[in-house]
Amino acid sequence: MQGPMFHEHHHRSFFPVVLVGLTLVLVFVVLFATGPFTNLSRRGEIDVPTSERYEAQVQRILFAFDERFNMADATESRVFVAVQATDELLALVVPADLRDLHLELIITLNRLRQDLEAGNAAAVDASVRRLEELHAQL
Repeated sequence: MQGPMFHEHHHRSFFPVVLVGLTLVLVFVVLFATGPFTNLSRRGEIDVPTSERYEAQVQRILFAFDERFNMADATESRVFVAVQATDELLALVVPADLRDLHLELIITLNRLRQDLEAGNAAAVDASVRRLEELHAQL
């Protein structure tokens, strides 16, 4: 008879709730201390990119892309070069006045990758020409 009596007096523990809560607080503290907002909280300002610096970075990326793309002979290599250039562009901080151009560069590189994978030579040529046009706008 001792078994049922024990269950009648058993109280739920809040220990799991407290443990989960403290774990979440710890995770947020660690993320905030090491995350992308660390520089903002320490400096109190945002690093606003200049158009000149952005254009220089894009020039470097596109020159490297052009060189690697022309040296690559296999489709897989060209796809890799396009993906690498896209990733490098996506890592940039873009000034407000160049966001449309930046988006067009990303879209054109993505279209180039798709055209390469589809084996559509005419579309690949069109995408390369469009990249050259966008590059000339810098």
